[in-house]
Amino acid sequence: MYTDTMVIASIAVIGGIFLFAGCFALFIWLDAANDEDSSEKH
Repeated sequence: MYTDTMVIASIAVIGGIFLFAGCFALFIWLDAANDEDSSEKH
């Protein structure tokens, strides 16, 4: 039996993990794109 606080807390934790994973993936994608651009310039 879940309480509202537990539901909100679980959503916040899951949301934070997804947000962190999204930012991490975006950083890797941008870094890879920058490497491709630099290699094309060379």
